[in-house]
Amino acid sequence: MEADLERTGGTAPSMGWLLVAVVAIVAVASGGLGLETDPGSDPAPEDRYTVDTDALTDAELRKGLEAAGGHLVRTDAHLGFAVLALEDPEAFETEAGQAPSPDPRGQPAARTPTAEVPLDAYLGAQWGPLELNAPQAWAIAGPDVSPTIAVVDSGIAIQHPDLPTDRVTMGHDYIDGDDNPVDTTGHGSHVTGIASAIRDNDRGVAGMTMADLFVTRVFGPDGGFCSDMASAIVDSVDAGADVINLSGHCTIHWEPLHEAIRQAWEAGVLVVVSAGNAQQSDPSECVRHPAIHAEALAVAATDPALQAADYSCRGPQVELAAPGSLVLSTLPGAYGFYSGTSMAAPHVTATGAMLLDQDPSMTPADVRDRLNETARDLGDDGHDEAYGHGMVDPVAALSGRPAYVPTSTEALDSETSDPFDPPCAHLGGDAECTHVAVGGTGGATTGDATACESRVGNGEVAIHPTCLALTATGDARAGRVAASGASG
Repeated sequence: MEADLERTGGTAPSMGWLLVAVVAIVAVASGGLGLETDPGSDPAPEDRYTVDTDALTDAELRKGLEAAGGHLVRTDAHLGFAVLALEDPEAFETEAGQAPSPDPRGQPAARTPTAEVPLDAYLGAQWGPLELNAPQAWAIAGPDVSPTIAVVDSGIAIQHPDLPTDRVTMGHDYIDGDDNPVDTTGHGSHVTGIASAIRDNDRGVAGMTMADLFVTRVFGPDGGFCSDMASAIVDSVDAGADVINLSGHCTIHWEPLHEAIRQAWEAGVLVVVSAGNAQQSDPSECVRHPAIHAEALAVAATDPALQAADYSCRGPQVELAAPGSLVLSTLPGAYGFYSGTSMAAPHVTATGAMLLDQDPSMTPADVRDRLNETARDLGDDGHDEAYGHGMVDPVAALSGRPAYVPTSTEALDSETSDPFDPPCAHLGGDAECTHVAVGGTGGATTGDATACESRVGNGEVAIHPTCLALTATGDARAGRVAASGASG
């Protein structure tokens, strides 16, 4: 799907899907401008432009709009730009003395969904949290965390039974121009569920953390605009967000978006960004704005075999990797598997939120350094362009030291009740296995595992000082076992 997402259209740089945006109608003054926004007719993408309001007077803007047959869509006083709908941009430049720039297109970084599953989905089907040994991280972090995660995306399916209405603050909808950012495409709901779906509610999936959420909508069925992404980041900082997740990118560099991320960093807010999905179609310039910037933490995607996903962008800007392919999460009215660096980013965002809950004094640089230092190295030794510093490791980050996490990755047969005994996952040498997490139809449990045998749901787990194995019984559908301990 990435090839489709990279198409261009009209005269504006395109991030893929062409959007006829219904933009926000906001009566605000900016940079001395006293013009009211005009609902008018919604501008087509190729008719939407931005100008620097710090360099324009009210009179110059009026003259330019009258000459160009346009109207003011909205202004952003914080970042100093205005969005205009213009029929004749050259006439605007002649009268106003400033050349308007096409509003760059923005889009989420997810690929075609591969499947939907019934509403009785379970943690055992979520290979991402189990690969990251999330149950042990939850035991360290506790059931709830105080930091707020802002999701700048396509909104949220607020009525979904597995998304936390009591922990969500609804921000602005830049697509429909209201303050009700309801998701109609699924991308934002999927990202939100990965980060913070309800846990321990006997249904659906489990989010990586139980954080409060601030949600804005900047992507619609046809993508969005970089100007809206920038304004939504400012909104998120103003709303008190501690970590911002932006699973999307722009086709070209647009400085106000970089400025918004830079200001967030200076305000103590970490911005986590998907690295991009164009490795197969555009490997030379794959990592896009804003993931290229030093103030953004760029995340690449792996598949369940812990290989860099074929679509995941490579580049020196990549800092971390996280599960991104075949990720199960929430969708409007359903659950489904999506793939993309969009899915990888919220695993890192949630880990950052847990760190900030543990130590609120940490700066964005502190969080970034801890995540990078404790990442599980994949690929070439040290930092590389496919995985960055490696797979994000919540347990190691929260404990402040690298964790030893061998994993048995075999899935149980869903068609038979015959016992299935995958190979033993060897812990190596004299390693002492001190913790185990199991996912399957019976859910997940955690506990000490020095040498024991326990039954979990429809599976039996045998743990010994150097060996760990899972045996299925009954109608088990899937299973995964992860153990951690000190390497001997």
